[in-house]
Amino acid sequence: MKTTGIQAFIICVTLVFIVEGRDDQDTVAKKILDKISSFLTPKKVVAPRGPAGPGGPSVRGPAGPRGTPRGATTTYVTPNLDFLYVLDSSGSIGSEHFDKVKKGVQAQVDVIDLKSKISPSGTHVGLIEFSSPTKTHVEFTLRQYTSAAAIKAAVGKIDYDNGRSTATADALRLAKKHLDQYGVRENVKILWLVTDGQSNRGGNPKIPADELKRNGVEICVVGIGNNINWKEIEDIAMSDCHFNVESYEVLLGINEKTLAMARAAAAAKARAMARAAAAAKARALARGRALAKARAAMAQARARAMAGRH
Repeated sequence: MKTTGIQAFIICVTLVFIVEGRDDQDTVAKKILDKISSFLTPKKVVAPRGPAGPGGPSVRGPAGPRGTPRGATTTYVTPNLDFLYVLDSSGSIGSEHFDKVKKGVQAQVDVIDLKSKISPSGTHVGLIEFSSPTKTHVEFTLRQYTSAAAIKAAVGKIDYDNGRSTATADALRLAKKHLDQYGVRENVKILWLVTDGQSNRGGNPKIPADELKRNGVEICVVGIGNNINWKEIEDIAMSDCHFNVESYEVLLGINEKTLAMARAAAAAKARAMARAAAAAKARALARGRALAKARAAMAQARARAMAGRH
């Protein structure tokens, strides 16, 4: 996997025990939205100024004193995402819960699209489905669909595999292979893993997780329910990015709240931009009126001066 200038972000959604003092849905939704937003912080790009162009036709005079070095141009660029979902489809989840996972993913795709537009040259979203080793597969690649609507439609058509095991390590290895093949752009890489508990096939998931981390991968875990090896999740996840969620119903609610928050933030930003544009237009109109008034006054003064000379 190419690592220079690349971050990969893996969020693992898994089944964990609800503990006393766990954050409420609004708090978890805001934390998840803030975490995703943090990976979209505009990056400072500094480019050295190019050499001076050729001189004009006039004769050059003597050299002046040495000045300061030429400056550089600075811009801020919001990164695109390569967002790879990895969904557990093992038998312990059940088709009803898996449908809630799919609906949650569809809501989150809208969040992604609001934060970083999904397009051929913008953010990309892919999806891996896993359970037993033989059923672990790429449902659609990072390059297959190029709009939020197309991705949500594809998610809605995913079949529940009802596999007999949970091969998390195999899923992580496939995720790395997929990112190596398709995640070659200079983008932030996000992988969202959804599972219903501890892995029981394919070896220790910490090994491929560590390899992903060495390649710049950042792993997050959202935990749901009461059937988890939390030590395993902590081994996989970033230290500052794992969350407790009670159930698949709560997870869906959190994803919907995250979308509502993202929409509210986007609407507030649009209103602020509209106000700023209106204020700029008003200032421009005021400057135009002032300039016209000044020009009219100057014209009148010239006219009076000319009349006085006659």
